[in-house]
Amino acid sequence: MIKRFKDESGTVLVIVTASMTVMLAAAALAVDVGPLKTAGAESTRIAEAAALVGAGVLRNTNGDSAAAHNAVISWVAENSAPGEFAPMLNEDVEVIPGEWAVRVRVRRTVPLMRIAVPAWMRPGQ
Repeated sequence: MIKRFKDESGTVLVIVTASMTVMLAAAALAVDVGPLKTAGAESTRIAEAAALVGAGVLRNTNGDSAAAHNAVISWVAENSAPGEFAPMLNEDVEVIPGEWAVRVRVRRTVPLMRIAVPAWMRPGQ
């Protein structure tokens, strides 16, 4: 048989505190993970569009891989927001002429913290 305490005052406070802690933790996780998921989706869209540009140039130039390579790099530089994507390197674009395919890797620079950090807390200061 369950033995009950005669004085149960304060139990609601404990339950509300625990549930608020869980809800705040879930909200904080959504705020932290949401921008990262959005950044990943946008990077995928940029990479797919750049690959389509490269494939179109590859088709229109009868397999000129250098022209397709340069078109992809210039397209990403022109159509991405400044400061959000790292500059494309030559190894980020792979043109496969035998398969008429273009592979593009886009690297995005996402700040881990969006808050101002005092100068005395920064590394090397």
